Amino acid sequence: IGAGYHGLKTAMMYLKSGNSDIVVFDRNSKVGGYCWITAANKGSRLQTEFGAFHVWWGHDVMQGKCGYPDASWDTWPGKQQILEHFQIAAEEYGVLPHVRFNCNVQGITVVGDKKNEKIFSGSDRYYDLAVADITARGSGSAPSATSAETSVVSCSVLYSYPGSMTKNRIVDYPGEEAFDGHIGYGMNDDAPYESFPGNNVAILGNGAFAVENARTCIEMGANKVFIVTRRKNLASPRIPCWFVHQGPVPTPGALVLRMFEPMYNSCGMGDPWQFWSVNASTDRQRVQVIQSSRFGIGDVTF
Repeated sequence: IGAGYHGLKTAMMYLKSGNSDIVVFDRNSKVGGYCWITAANKGSRLQTEFGAFHVWWGHDVMQGKCGYPDASWDTWPGKQQILEHFQIAAEEYGVLPHVRFNCNVQGITVVGDKKNEKIFSGSDRYYDLAVADITARGSGSAPSATSAETSVVSCSVLYSYPGSMTKNRIVDYPGEEAFDGHIGYGMNDDAPYESFPGNNVAILGNGAFAVENARTCIEMGANKVFIVTRRKNLASPRIPCWFVHQGPVPTPGALVLRMFEPMYNSCGMGDPWQFWSVNASTDRQRVQVIQSSRFGIGDVTF
């Protein structure tokens, strides 16, 4: 369920292994998922280098058009190029014939008694999915749940990839009605890009998407951008991120913070060990980091 990054990659791996007995459902009219089709703004860019992100990552997965990224791909590609890369992968690996677009899985029924010893035969216990064909609002847009025709699809294995960044946290601030500027949310293109040049912008929040929007505002010509936050979250420079992703074992928190120190010191970001989310031993050998927002990863912050 879902033809975004993980749904597409799962289908690719099944087909590459020779198993074509799969079906993928997605509410959209193309691959890419809600995050990149709808939530991403027209100025959004990948915060991770494309070479470490692309959906055919791994030398054992690459084939045909899906090889090591060359100069035709931007290092930090924008929304349209990211969607293009999903489409190329879906075509190269033969995923598209197995995808039912503009479909919504409305319900799941477990068939068979799990106490039945015969379930291990693989045929006495399965899932019935109630799938509704829905009408999209437009090409590539999130569909509405109207004009639905429901069918039942049976399967023995189920993967659910519901997506991320699918719901704004709606906050009504006192005095909004008296504010003479634009108030909106930094996703779904809910921003007046034409009004940015020469104006100041305040971004409320300090998660990864807040940093993403700060870069977008500056690229669109804003005079100055302020990030307003109750608590300053840790941000990760690029090199520590590379290390963590390529490490053979989980990287100890203390080592991560020590890798943060050079960039923090050079930019006046403060001592990463003193941030509110860090609980460390006095000798700084053991540390626990607890914050609800994931790191803004990349050197934009610094």
